[in-house]
Amino acid sequence: MFKFGVDSFIWAEVFTEKDLWIIPKAKELGFETLDIAIAHPEKFPTQLVKEKARQVGIEIVTTTTLNPQTNPISPDPKIRENAVNALKLLVDINIELDSKILGGVNYAAWGYLTKQPRTEQEWEWSVNVMKQAAKYAKEKSDMIIAVECINRFETHFLNVAEDAVQYCKDVGTGNVKVHLDCFHMMMEEQSIKGAIETCGKEYLGYFHVNENNRGIPGTGLVPWKELFTAVKNVGYDGPLVIESFDPSFEELSGLCAIWRKLADSGEALAVEGLANLKRISQEVEQAAKPAHRIAIDCDDIAIDLKKVIYDYMKSNGADIVDLNYNGDNKGAAYPAVAFHLAQKIKNKEFDRGILICGTGLGMAMVANKVEGVYAGVCHDVYSAERLVKSNNAQVITMGSRVVGPELAKMLVDAWINSEFQGQGSLPKVEKIYELEKKSFQKEI
Repeated sequence: MFKFGVDSFIWAEVFTEKDLWIIPKAKELGFETLDIAIAHPEKFPTQLVKEKARQVGIEIVTTTTLNPQTNPISPDPKIRENAVNALKLLVDINIELDSKILGGVNYAAWGYLTKQPRTEQEWEWSVNVMKQAAKYAKEKSDMIIAVECINRFETHFLNVAEDAVQYCKDVGTGNVKVHLDCFHMMMEEQSIKGAIETCGKEYLGYFHVNENNRGIPGTGLVPWKELFTAVKNVGYDGPLVIESFDPSFEELSGLCAIWRKLADSGEALAVEGLANLKRISQEVEQAAKPAHRIAIDCDDIAIDLKKVIYDYMKSNGADIVDLNYNGDNKGAAYPAVAFHLAQKIKNKEFDRGILICGTGLGMAMVANKVEGVYAGVCHDVYSAERLVKSNNAQVITMGSRVVGPELAKMLVDAWINSEFQGQGSLPKVEKIYELEKKSFQKEI
């Protein structure tokens, strides 16, 4: 499952004591992680944040942007020394907060541009600064420092994943990873999927899930399904955090060139974006699940409808097997057919089953006699969905004297594309399991 978070920039440009309310607000809105942007580590209310986060029960990670006075690629050695000290202070803050990630533009001053390509000397300076900070972090914790690739208008130092991975390798401490942000990736990378795969599980340490225009995620040009699929395939299990800024922010809006109103408010952007990203990621998760192995059978009354359903599902790529119990089913009454299929479900030979007789009632009654198998007769689409979503039943039954071929296709589509939702239905289904167990033990 994907884990979503939100950045404190949604509400505050500089996080201070007066912004502690953001922590419970993020939790209330359904986010699992809060990324707190630390602009001034020397003034950061570490203990208050720690206490509030513990009360609320939300994961905290942090990001930062270094400035001209803490610039790791400055020609001035004193400024580079300031950078080391600033990063060590940020490491201490993260350790105190039990944060496992320090991301952001932590390898150069944000907005520092020489109007020239990155030099070997700048690379050496930055790697040396980061090596000192990373060694310090490694001695004290298991946190990582994640270096964020950003666009060419904000830095000339790290713009693409390939360079960031090389940077991590050159630092060589093992706790420096790559921080990707799809807002920047859309400008600089040739492929979203390719950038994620370049990092792989070894180097992908953190991810900001922003739209290409910093608007509501899911409403722009970012190929979200490609992104979620790639993230899933490389095995990244860290937070996916929405980050955007209010146009009223003075420094951020100027540096990030945010002039347009992208949502009614920062909070609205985050809430709508979370809903969109959850929906899209669930579609990706669903598509990645292995296909159900399905068994189908009927009595002699329903042979024609069984063939219609079998052919329809097969043509749509379903992994379906016609059990055809007792040869061509002639002479096989519904009790024998239903029991035979249900036993195969119980023995895990198949995940789901379809049984058809005149009404579907007899098939359901028999299938439900097999321990661990749950069947229901469905003659409308809503019931076919709820059979699985609410009741976690593996077997759908229907009657050839009740439904026609087209409705039958709609029923199996609704049924096979549904998954158990749990939630409020879970205690009821667990009660069914409990009663069944007692019944088979002859205690009731």
